Amino acid sequence: MKKLVLSVMALVMAASSFLVAAPVVTAAYDAEYLAAFDWAKENGLTSMDDADSFGPYRNLSRQEWAKFIGTFGEDFLCLEENPEAQCEFADAAQVSPYLADSVEMACMLGLMRGSNGSFYPNTFVSKAQVLATLVRGMEDYMDENTSPWYKNYHMYALENGVTTVSDVNSFDRPVSRYEALLMLYRARDYECDFEVVVTTGTNTTGVVVNPTGTATISISPDTPRGGSNNEINIAGSSNNNKVMKIDVIGNDGTTQLQSINFMIDGLFNRVNIVGLSLADENGVRVTNVRTLNSSNEGNLTFTTPTSLAAGEKKSFWLLLNVSGSVNERFTIEAKNGASTNGILSVNSPVISAPIRTTQVSTQNITFSSNAGMTTA
Repeated sequence: MKKLVLSVMALVMAASSFLVAAPVVTAAYDAEYLAAFDWAKENGLTSMDDADSFGPYRNLSRQEWAKFIGTFGEDFLCLEENPEAQCEFADAAQVSPYLADSVEMACMLGLMRGSNGSFYPNTFVSKAQVLATLVRGMEDYMDENTSPWYKNYHMYALENGVTTVSDVNSFDRPVSRYEALLMLYRARDYECDFEVVVTTGTNTTGVVVNPTGTATISISPDTPRGGSNNEINIAGSSNNNKVMKIDVIGNDGTTQLQSINFMIDGLFNRVNIVGLSLADENGVRVTNVRTLNSSNEGNLTFTTPTSLAAGEKKSFWLLLNVSGSVNERFTIEAKNGASTNGILSVNSPVISAPIRTTQVSTQNITFSSNAGMTTA
């Protein structure tokens, strides 16, 4: 019997010399989460490298949510900090140094306040609190004398596609990072409503008014036109490719820019376009980052208030992010624009040179944004 045992052990040891390390298995995630993660990384909501390290199924702490909602509130909801907000907390020493600025931002924007003088940074935030905080930024505070207290916030979120869960009572539990991210991602197309305070002579009217103005979008003389074949070649998986430059010129009055709608023509697979956005001449992104709808259109909303006086010109780069595209050839056209207080028209045609994707190494060009990068 001893010989048999020894023989078996020897056989196992011999066989083990031929074994290799097991491959690392990546979890299978749904397409919406993967798209949401790429969007969050592109827009500075997270600095995690991949969808796994983001920890989607881990419960979300209050300080982590402060990072998400603070950045989202400033860049996508166009909220401004209140200099009179009281944002000193007794438990500030418990806040991660990587997230201290985010906690202060969320408080200054009026999105998170804490209670009894403390912020409770390491306490898990509930799904109801995440939903209510987001809707407050989009709409405003609602009547909370309901059962449950977040009933009106849930109704708004359900009607506007922020959540698909109809059972309001199911939100009274800790939220996962996955769930919170999806709600932000679904709210990313929120359109800001800017207001302009005007003065008459030397006296302020005291009334918020939207003066009428008009502006025109034209193709810039500096827009890329490609090489001898008039094509712009970009890597099939690359970010922030400067594919077109546009000029926006104020005609009369003061025009507040709201959005510009772009359409891609000739595209084989719109899924390969993972982001369109606009940046100013200093490389600062001034709109949200959009994917394409079923008509191959992306409506870019200005997240930074941008106005034009009569005769003033501002130029913007159209940035293109692609993934997994090989030998596709297409053009991008500015179709129409919108202003919060007047008319933003297109001096047609405003079309890029033909863009061709090539199977070369991935390239990444970094553009700055309005929000700093911190770990979340």
